[in-house]
Amino acid sequence: MSSIQTFAPHHSEGAVAHVQNINVIKVITATAVCIVVTQKLAVPLGSSNRTQVALALILEFGMLFYLYATGRAFIHRIRLIWFLAIAGLAVLLNLFRPVVDYSPPALLLFITILSMYVFIIPITSEQYRGLMKNFVVMGMIASGLVWVDWVTQLAHLGMPNVETFVPKLFLYREYNYLKQMWWGALKFAPNGVVFLEPSHVSQFIGMALIAEVALFQRVKRMIFLAISLLASFGGTGLLLCVICSPLLLFRLKPVAIFAGLVALPAVLVVALQLGVLDNIARRSGEIGGKNASATIRFVLPIEAATEALTGPMDTFLGGKGPGTMPKGLSATASFAWAPYAKLIVEYGFPVFVLWIGFLLYCNFPRGIPAVIGLAGFTQFFLLNGSLGVPLNTIYCLLLAGSYLIVRPRVDFKLEPEISSQAAIRSQG
Repeated sequence: MSSIQTFAPHHSEGAVAHVQNINVIKVITATAVCIVVTQKLAVPLGSSNRTQVALALILEFGMLFYLYATGRAFIHRIRLIWFLAIAGLAVLLNLFRPVVDYSPPALLLFITILSMYVFIIPITSEQYRGLMKNFVVMGMIASGLVWVDWVTQLAHLGMPNVETFVPKLFLYREYNYLKQMWWGALKFAPNGVVFLEPSHVSQFIGMALIAEVALFQRVKRMIFLAISLLASFGGTGLLLCVICSPLLLFRLKPVAIFAGLVALPAVLVVALQLGVLDNIARRSGEIGGKNASATIRFVLPIEAATEALTGPMDTFLGGKGPGTMPKGLSATASFAWAPYAKLIVEYGFPVFVLWIGFLLYCNFPRGIPAVIGLAGFTQFFLLNGSLGVPLNTIYCLLLAGSYLIVRPRVDFKLEPEISSQAAIRSQG
């Protein structure tokens, strides 16, 4: 890929002039804010609350089509070929299968969500850093909402609840928005008001902390995000940071390491006072339990995938059909299967191999710290579950999966300030 222009559609002079006035980072940031704020909303497709489309999916496609129409996003040829191979094989495997044996809407949703990776947005390293600064700010706002949940509960005012004023028909279904707490001071785990459930706000703050450490290492912001992550009581957010920590250690500056060591005792004291350490000990003791969160998230999907891989050859090659995997059930609620388990069981191992290769190719582009791509990929592939939830894929796209990092060039119509900097560098 020697030139961006290889992917560009043809534009008239008027369209090119319009492109110059588009600040792509502002567009991406504004869309991301709208998606996060409205992630609990869905557009119903009929009178049944079982048929709906996540508003997040509509907003993301709206942004991609807008950027494509104005010349700021392009269709990546390699990604397009790879995507068509996955989609084509998935359709072919189900083409002669009786409709009663699989769900056409589930197949369509899988293909639709995956197609978002076909679009690519060329940006410079400076623009990417600006985008990640905006994302960190979003993480800090989410942290503030966690503390709002603390304050209102400690004041015996209850916790702000979006579900009390949004009609049920427009709520994105099947998420455990209110999670009962075992610790006495709080009745419910903080859910950040607008997030799907407590684990999602925990992971969001964790991703913002990883971006901050990887790129900026501003001590005050790192400490605030770290303490807020602990206060969210979300084990998956902490696990996300633990998984990414080996790559983060190589990026830490000596001053950040020193500041972290100095701040560590204070963080531990705060964690002890909040009850976080007791919560970690309690959750760790549940591992292996029949209905424990860790068992549901990690053990059961592995067992389901293993059973499919060692079962009949037709299941190994073609799966049981999209949407045929029964909803997982614990003692208290239903749960979504991890994406890899859904792919292997419903689509078969060949589609899974193509799919995982495609995701690894897209989520770890050149010029973006691998640890940031790993953060997005991990929350989707391992922690959040559910192949058909657009939000999980959108986080991958927002952090790394949508971008082609390019050098600033005068002949490419970037923002005016970027073009000026490029001209100065080219003259030097």
